[in-house]
Amino acid sequence: AVSWHRAHDGGWWIRTGASAPPRPIEFSVERVLWFYDEILRREALWSEFFAAQGVKPLPLTYEQVCAGPLAAVRAIANHVGVELHGVDQVHSPLHIVRDEQTAALVQLAAQALQARSQ
Repeated sequence: AVSWHRAHDGGWWIRTGASAPPRPIEFSVERVLWFYDEILRREALWSEFFAAQGVKPLPLTYEQVCAGPLAAVRAIANHVGVELHGVDQVHSPLHIVRDEQTAALVQLAAQALQARSQ
């Protein structure tokens, strides 16, 4: 939710070496909680859809793809039943978009979420 807020409001969807987001954002805990609720809503809809279709999706996160693009490609191929031949490396320009502020923003959002649930 923090990442989505920063990407949506700051225009920084992927990181390929840029050092700063295109637009500065004003961090809003309320906005992060809105994105959090939206993530839960959308995940529930996808889960319902996949269950209705009898499909077992492959859980693969952006962080996993960034950390191991070859492992991600192999996992996808394995999941859909495709044998990979001659694929020994995969290059991806993507990087995890976290900086020194991320942990602090996540902590603020977590505190607000905890207060909201009490």
